[in-house]
Amino acid sequence: MTKLPPRYREILLLRFVYGYSMRETAELMDIPFTTVGKLSQRAKERLYEICRSEGVL
Repeated sequence: MTKLPPRYREILLLRFVYGYSMRETAELMDIPFTTVGKLSQRAKERLYEICRSEGVL
């Protein structure tokens, strides 16, 4: 997670660690609701790539 860009890290933490909904995450980050979905998808993809390159997966 530490190798992710800060914005990606923040969205993953809010959504999947702290359990905020997409709407709540949008409000906390002061971004549009639709952006939360896009950023979540990109962050998960990037995390997957990092894990693969590090030999975690």
